[in-house]
Amino acid sequence: MIVPIGVVASTFLSLGVEWVRDPTMWSVIWAFALLAGFFAVWDGGGLAIGDDWLRHRRRWVNTHELVAVRMAAPKDAMFGLIRTSLDLVLVDRAGRRVRVLLGKLEAHEELRELVGEAIRRAVQKGDAAIEDRVRWRFLPEDDEQSDPVVIEYGLGAIAHERGEHATALAHYEKSRSRAEERADRRRRARADRALGILLTETEETERAVGHTMRALMVHAELDHEEVEGDLAWLARQRRVLGDARFTELLHKETKKPAVHALLGLLDARDGR
Repeated sequence: MIVPIGVVASTFLSLGVEWVRDPTMWSVIWAFALLAGFFAVWDGGGLAIGDDWLRHRRRWVNTHELVAVRMAAPKDAMFGLIRTSLDLVLVDRAGRRVRVLLGKLEAHEELRELVGEAIRRAVQKGDAAIEDRVRWRFLPEDDEQSDPVVIEYGLGAIAHERGEHATALAHYEKSRSRAEERADRRRRARADRALGILLTETEETERAVGHTMRALMVHAELDHEEVEGDLAWLARQRRVLGDARFTELLHKETKKPAVHALLGLLDARDGR
């Protein structure tokens, strides 16, 4: 409200003292005061957290029963109010929803830590859709050791190394499925890459292509170091399947321009 206050103040000062006798001006002052008070209540208060609940304004969620946490563009834009920070949206199993300005939440360290604990509990249960950006912002890396997605992936890697391919496949698929359920694209891509490698090694190359391609698309978007490895496995799959069948499978995963771009990369890589 800083800009409107400055505008109104400069207007009144330019009128000298004559405005004091004008009832219309007093109506403007009272309207402005009420509007400022409305914003103070509407946007500034009602944010609190307890052992198993988070309340913002008149809405609340059970923080032990979160099923989704995501970030969203600011919803509030009343009377020209513009926000630059994202909103954090939390949804519990009963369908209750709380939407709070992320900047306001992060301004209070203790409150932020408590919300982080609630998100961590939801991750550990393994059935909540926690957006990537939320995980990276609220959860430290050491939380990975208790993450079901990471545990399943680790068990798959151990079985893969031992040559227990069926067991490895089952664990990788569980890891991928859980990551997909909670919209964790980074870990889903890691599981897809592992599945692509395993299936290529066990001569199920047609099944492998889709997994490796999906991993590549996410890794390329995130500018991840695994991109080169993904391309190497796709090149190997292409050699096994032949150009025609390989291209046909790619078209099932992505659009025609992306397929042509990928084939160009593989051609350059293979010196064609």
